[in-house]
Amino acid sequence: MKWLRDFRSHGESFPNVCYHRSKLEKYPLFLENNPDFRDRLNIYAREHLQELSTELLYNYVIDVLLPELLKQRQEEENNNNLTVEDILKENGLRTFTVRTMNDWMHKLKYKYSAKTKTYYVDGHENPDTVAYRKQYCTKYIRDELRCFRWFQLCEEEVLKLEQQSNGQFKKEIGYKYNNSDGLTMFEFHVDDHESFATHCNLVTIHGGYLSVRKPPDSKPLIMIGQDECIFKQHLTTRSQWHLPDGTSKINPKTDGDGLMLSSFQSRDFGFGLTISPPHLLSNLITARTKRVTGGMIT
Repeated sequence: MKWLRDFRSHGESFPNVCYHRSKLEKYPLFLENNPDFRDRLNIYAREHLQELSTELLYNYVIDVLLPELLKQRQEEENNNNLTVEDILKENGLRTFTVRTMNDWMHKLKYKYSAKTKTYYVDGHENPDTVAYRKQYCTKYIRDELRCFRWFQLCEEEVLKLEQQSNGQFKKEIGYKYNNSDGLTMFEFHVDDHESFATHCNLVTIHGGYLSVRKPPDSKPLIMIGQDECIFKQHLTTRSQWHLPDGTSKINPKTDGDGLMLSSFQSRDFGFGLTISPPHLLSNLITARTKRVTGGMIT
């Protein structure tokens, strides 16, 4: 009967063509009841397209739109005791969060999608790369026997450590041997228990001891790794917000100026070289000058 009454009250036309479709096209109750609020939100988003984000609109709502709406409602109802929480409750909201703002943006048909300009090929799982990785790992583990990464304990201390760890540490992961005095010993990697690394960092120079399994005719080995990182002038995310009509911010055609930072690190000496802020600033200025004049800095 309710359907028939609605049908006749709307001039014998269907007021709700499709429930699911109408549900998707509806705005959130707050935005439905406050169209001016919704329009100002869209205008602000368009004006700040370059830095558009969920957090930006959330702060705009909290700092500007909600206080103004509260003042307007207080004047309309002549009630200064009205609060923002009351307005939110009237519109079916208990609180307003960043997640709420994100849901609003999707309901308003904003889209957060990848920048199509980016092109990337991941070759980490290529067959030849995987095969080399296995060879490298095998060689790395073998060469670790020549590094300062080992810790030796007598059997009594190992059993005591097992009891204290409640089964988290087992002596089977270590290498069992007898020392020159015939005492049963175990050798562990410094990563096998946090106390090993803590002790070695305090009493050794390189953060560990040499292994008893190191070939006697081989020299101790210190592994040094190197990597570089490039900082681009126009560093942005891979995705960006699009307005309901598809408009998005204009992205630079290039990444702009770049600065490469190359660093060396090892387990024995730590990471890189400590650089003071004045020294870093001086290097940045020099790098910028070299780039402008066509030179290079090393």
